[in-house]
Amino acid sequence: MSALKYVFVINAVLAIFIAECTLKEENICTPKGIQFQEKNVPNEFIVTYHSKYLTKVRKSFILKRLIKGNVLEWSIKPRNNLASYYPSDFDILYLSDTNCTLIEETLNFVRAHPVVKKVSRHHYVQRYLSSNITDSFTYNIRNPQGVARDKHVKSGHPQHVTASLHADVLWKLGITGKGVKVAIFDTGLTQNHPHFRNVKERTNWTNEKSLDDGVSHGTFVAGVIASSKECLGLAPDAELHIYKVFTNSQVNRNGFPILNIVADS
Repeated sequence: MSALKYVFVINAVLAIFIAECTLKEENICTPKGIQFQEKNVPNEFIVTYHSKYLTKVRKSFILKRLIKGNVLEWSIKPRNNLASYYPSDFDILYLSDTNCTLIEETLNFVRAHPVVKKVSRHHYVQRYLSSNITDSFTYNIRNPQGVARDKHVKSGHPQHVTASLHADVLWKLGITGKGVKVAIFDTGLTQNHPHFRNVKERTNWTNEKSLDDGVSHGTFVAGVIASSKECLGLAPDAELHIYKVFTNSQVNRNGFPILNIVADS
């Protein structure tokens, strides 16, 4: 492995909550008025293991317990992406039964396996952009190249982040990110985006066919780091490795941790 510095930018969310058997919805309003809605995914449960195992091995653990409990109608939600080739410490188990008592008995069979750490209901939190949570919500697919900006800002010339942080001082010293590898786990990046000159890798860890960024968040993060045109990034010569882990609906099921950090090692 190269001795070059690695910078990992992780933007992913895995929401795992223990909930009641019946479908539960809860609206949350933050002090700033941003609203969220919590929901349980019907008949889906997250099985967490003490260690990481390959797909076939994990399935054999659950199969052994459910056969012993005479459970017939069940399945493990497939990961139709690169994550299926790597070990993992969790699965999403689907049970077709609607009887809460039988479901709980089945989950107890799974919990009894020594490699199983815990079983919890599959739970998610959705943020609403509308001020009224009862309004119909329509997801807006953005331009893959990002959102167009008005170059003629009435309030004067906007100050870019790099200018505010005086990044040009470092650039003049030759510190431009050259030789640094940056991994971005986000919503992807459009191929041949004109603002980036050193994209070394783009891989898709979602069930979508396209690696393009339909949300613009991944593009924004990449831009802050390594844009080399218009709004310059802090390290325009950095080497980008793009991992699309969120779909255009902002869904992630690959088990990336709840982190929004920059780690340097």
